Amino acid sequence: RGCPEKMSDICVASCPNLTSLEHGPKDIIGNYRVQETGITSLKGIAPKLGYELNIAKTKITSLRGIHNLIEFRYEGGAMVYLEGTPIKDGLIDLMRVKNFGHVGDEVALEGDLRKACEIINKHAGNGRAGIIDAQDELYQEDLENFI
Repeated sequence: RGCPEKMSDICVASCPNLTSLEHGPKDIIGNYRVQETGITSLKGIAPKLGYELNIAKTKITSLRGIHNLIEFRYEGGAMVYLEGTPIKDGLIDLMRVKNFGHVGDEVALEGDLRKACEIINKHAGNGRAGIIDAQDELYQEDLENFI
């Protein structure tokens, strides 16, 4: 509580006691970094972000519906960082976020999440056709839980 409504950047890193994004700023011009925190969902996130969302090493397990929560200002394609975050479903919804560009540092990811992010990145920026192609490929690779 008490945060300004609009900020240039937000960086709350290495703060495991942060468990909620509620009551924070609502408009971020640049980066939104909440890596290495105890957050479990994106409820309360600022709806307008600049060009980066870093939720690496958080406890978030689902990105389902993220396109209903945020949009990026940066038309060149914003980045989302997920390293060390146990995402289990809803990854495809990143492609529905306005001005989403790609998952950053996909090489730092492991296992199925890495494979799924490689597929998302390959098809990102291609509109509805890209989403359909990514869905098809995720099914073919037995990664349908990320849809």
